[in-house]
Amino acid sequence: MLFRNAGWKVIAPLANTRGYDLELQRDGHRIAVQVKNYTRKCSLAGAFALMGHDVILLDLDPDQNLHKLFRADTDDAGSEACLFVPALMKNQPGATITVLSHAQWQQSQAGDYRDAKVVICDCSPVLAENPAGLIGQFDYCIIPTTLNPLGIAKNANVITRTFAHIRSLNPRAELFCLINGYDSSKAVEKKNEVLLTHLQKEIDRYAQHDPKCRLIPPDEAKVRHSSALLYWGYHIVDGSRPQLAFREVAGRSYPRTDFLQLAEYLENHTDLATLREPRG
Repeated sequence: MLFRNAGWKVIAPLANTRGYDLELQRDGHRIAVQVKNYTRKCSLAGAFALMGHDVILLDLDPDQNLHKLFRADTDDAGSEACLFVPALMKNQPGATITVLSHAQWQQSQAGDYRDAKVVICDCSPVLAENPAGLIGQFDYCIIPTTLNPLGIAKNANVITRTFAHIRSLNPRAELFCLINGYDSSKAVEKKNEVLLTHLQKEIDRYAQHDPKCRLIPPDEAKVRHSSALLYWGYHIVDGSRPQLAFREVAGRSYPRTDFLQLAEYLENHTDLATLREPRG
């Protein structure tokens, strides 16, 4: 869920928010991103950081798993959990991803992290487990789905029911469906086309009654399956330093490309481009 508050934008993938109140003012814009695992949340944070935005990951999980993934010293529960991300372009300052607990977030409202423009919250993919007031605050929501026969046959209905649930609590949010785990090989190109056509038809049918809903075309933004995403977090096992799932293999990184495209798509189709505007 993304909130804009005096220059802040907060993205909250839906997970574990029961009992929490973000207590943000109502004078801005918010995006919800329904992401079911830490890799996608952190990679989206990494994409915004690569684009030059300092990012806060708000860890609402009682187990503090986001802290574990970003702590330089995994044995020190009190150590700072943050990661510096070098800029894509030379001579740019880079950006920082900082993980905060709910208590730290509340304490920071006085301005400790005022340079951060993006905040990603760890919320629940089970909508019923999230406070209705929280759902009612965001302006945009991204719902990932896999592109496979059973998934589309089932999830086309799940997606539209999720849209309807959100709409019952939030009359103004714009809703997006994102293809996750996409297989871009030529061997399945025709199957992908058929499945996408089916999914698009179902979303278009729903959008006749709710025009603020859309499927993100995979040629504009999607998340491909990759071993880099599958094994991200291995550093907490082998003791190496935290890093994003953006390491290049044979000179390229699918996750980095995919999440940058997603962040750019959001900028192009929402008012996220205001992140780049200087503060008054």
